[in-house]
Amino acid sequence: MARHREDHGLLFEGDFGLSALTSWFPWDGSGTTADDCLRGAVAADETAQPPGSAAAVLLVDVLRLLESPLSDDAVAALWRGATGGGHDIAYLRLGPREWLRTIADACRAHLAEVAPDHRHTMPPADTAQRDAVLREVRDAAALLTGAPDATAALAAVEEVVSRVDPDLGYRLLLRLLGTRRVHLTEERYARHLVLCEHFGYGAEHVSEGVELLRHH
Repeated sequence: MARHREDHGLLFEGDFGLSALTSWFPWDGSGTTADDCLRGAVAADETAQPPGSAAAVLLVDVLRLLESPLSDDAVAALWRGATGGGHDIAYLRLGPREWLRTIADACRAHLAEVAPDHRHTMPPADTAQRDAVLREVRDAAALLTGAPDATAALAAVEEVVSRVDPDLGYRLLLRLLGTRRVHLTEERYARHLVLCEHFGYGAEHVSEGVELLRHH
């Protein structure tokens, strides 16, 4: 059912962009630093992709947030929530937008090294399913009752969907649900599959982001 997603001619099967970056945090404390995690994520191209693919799509997500009207508190809540509540930007002694700029700089540096001919472009946000994504964000409040920081994270995700990019907001919602092992009813599960197909997420992304949430 799921088709490949294509951005700038790039095909993705698994998660990508900012939501994929959050999966690298928190680290286990065994000598891995935030810089190590960031370097690993920006270089994590899928096998069939040209060099720099992961960095290129991460840069798009980060620049969307940097150029958005989201407050620093909202950006911090997004990061904390998408990392499962286990990592806070404050640990890095950086402001939320400083951290986003650090990510953007890492993406540009990697692209300059492995894809010097890359020219950054910002694709238009796909808003066709904005209302459907907002419904899932609002419905998720009941699923995340009692989860630390869930209220602030969901409010920030809703703002991303409404004011920045429904695709990015939806991927961050999947991260919130997945990190908290939320189970979905059959009805909710079916709605998520429709959204995954609309946004063109690959089979692995559907599996990792939704299939594991299915209520058996």
